[in-house]
Amino acid sequence: MRTQFMVDGFTPSENAHANMRWLVELAIKEVGCPADAITDLIVADEAHFGAAIHSLAPGLPYTNNENFAAVAKTIKLGVNADLKTSGIVLRDFIVNQALIALDKEWNVRSGEEQRFIYTVWHETAHALDATRQTAVRAAPESPVAPGQLFKVRHLAAFFTEVVLSEIAACRLSAFACSQPMLDLEMDSDRESIRRMLAGLREHTLAHHGDPDDLWRIAFEAAQTFWLPFVQYGKSIAHIAGNPQLRQALDLWADCPPEVETVFKDYVTLLNETFGVYPAAPSDFGDRLTALWVRMAAAYGFRFPEAATGDGVYWRWRTTPATEA
Repeated sequence: MRTQFMVDGFTPSENAHANMRWLVELAIKEVGCPADAITDLIVADEAHFGAAIHSLAPGLPYTNNENFAAVAKTIKLGVNADLKTSGIVLRDFIVNQALIALDKEWNVRSGEEQRFIYTVWHETAHALDATRQTAVRAAPESPVAPGQLFKVRHLAAFFTEVVLSEIAACRLSAFACSQPMLDLEMDSDRESIRRMLAGLREHTLAHHGDPDDLWRIAFEAAQTFWLPFVQYGKSIAHIAGNPQLRQALDLWADCPPEVETVFKDYVTLLNETFGVYPAAPSDFGDRLTALWVRMAAAYGFRFPEAATGDGVYWRWRTTPATEA
């Protein structure tokens, strides 16, 4: 495993490299990942995180916006002697805090402390999942379609792969998720969804017909309604993979009653998917997209499709009986 630090003002010692390798090798052992499946490990600070990713995969997009910023990423690199290999990039504070937290007993770690450890285990699980995928799942690397078009099916293909990848890694690393950590994650997810919905409402109320702004609203709305499937999919996978976790999902405040039915159907779909892993149901993408359509409709949004680019219409729903 090649190790590298990309951190301003830090000259890594041999001990620093050894600690980094020890941390990931422990994750490899506990997750059950083949030892040679991870060929590259880079620790980077915020300023160099993107450069670290691009040193392994030039131009590869990664999450970095006003709502979310990635702190870790596993990158599929290729095949070596029939084994699919990956590289992992971790933010520097994740490694530092994980090493500190590992000195504490499991039952006294806070949710935040366990999350640092879990992040390393989760990325290792992505590498394990990559070795198990016998079929290539073709998926776009960006939610934006060629030509900067807003296309519902392109977005659906992108997020379908995100969901499949995340639920696999979460279930494979679920034993490293503690109840305090899961509670922390779900609190964070509810707040993120609430914040994005509030931002979307504010954006639509301020819209006055500008076509470029309408394009931005279409993407913002579509991704806002995909977010619950990504984030709650992770929690559902954690619960499925770790029987010690509380078997309950609490939805965000003020969500329409239809959303509860959407999530009941989502849990059914994911449980079917867990049962056929590493494959997925042949109709997984279509069923997931149908749930997304229902989620958007619960808030009064729909996305008509057209050859030259899809559209967005909305009429905000505040309760099942009234609209704003």
